[in-house]
Amino acid sequence: MLLKKTLVFMVFMVFMAAMGIIYAHTLFIKPTHFYLRPNQNVSVPVLNGTFYKNESSIQSKWVASKKIVGPGDKLEEKDTIGWQVNQQSAFMSFHTNTPGNYVIGVATHPRKVRVPAGKFDQYLRFEGLLDNITQREINGETEFTVTERYTKYAKAIVQTGSLHTPNYSANLGHVVEIIPLDNPYTLAKNDVFRATILKDGKPLKNHLVYAMHDGSGTVNGKSGNREPIKVRSDAQGEIAFRLLEAGRWYVKFIDLRPVGEPEYWYTNILVWLKMEEPAVFYESHWSTLTFEIK
Repeated sequence: MLLKKTLVFMVFMVFMAAMGIIYAHTLFIKPTHFYLRPNQNVSVPVLNGTFYKNESSIQSKWVASKKIVGPGDKLEEKDTIGWQVNQQSAFMSFHTNTPGNYVIGVATHPRKVRVPAGKFDQYLRFEGLLDNITQREINGETEFTVTERYTKYAKAIVQTGSLHTPNYSANLGHVVEIIPLDNPYTLAKNDVFRATILKDGKPLKNHLVYAMHDGSGTVNGKSGNREPIKVRSDAQGEIAFRLLEAGRWYVKFIDLRPVGEPEYWYTNILVWLKMEEPAVFYESHWSTLTFEIK
């Protein structure tokens, strides 16, 4: 009886952990202050969940790279970028030297999660992956369990002093990335934000991208359900939307694609032996960019 209860508890904990991963998937670098001073030590929160709430901390062993490009810097991963974790959140720490823009980024190692069919479709709707929902219906995959390998990338642009520098458009070499076409810190309320979205360094066309203002989660000081701005990239991978409010913004997109790699051979054997349910395999890459306008 004790063994049975232990097994049930273990299964329950695995299930809850998987669901936590699914619903706390997006990674954001969200500085408390996007406007900084030169020669300042900075500790920046890294949220793993939504733009408004951290659900779990990214442990240092899950971090694949930490990068920063300051004024006049070349792209490189710097050992001087710190990573601290407490029970509530993770933090990147760095030092600002000269005035200008700083681009900071983090990438995680790939991780895997196995999700029941119905839960996976809920997750797709939650994340706004409308094209994937349609394709799964066309392919007749909605009744299949899914194994997903996912990697998260987050980037933020901050302003140090009043000098605007061209490195705001630095490409950090992430598999998926958002490259602004204009310096966000030269923009104001009601201006248009433009960017190119990339996959493997190439423009990603006809892809859904979402953006939201930090205050969009509340209405008149109360919790609200405002919809994010939804745009689709053009043939050059470019997006554009109007910044309707001053304050902190995020831009986000997810590239989710089916894969059929040899590493999944063992699952096919288990299915053949009737020890496992048929599954569809996906790989996803998540990209966010955060900044602030006055």
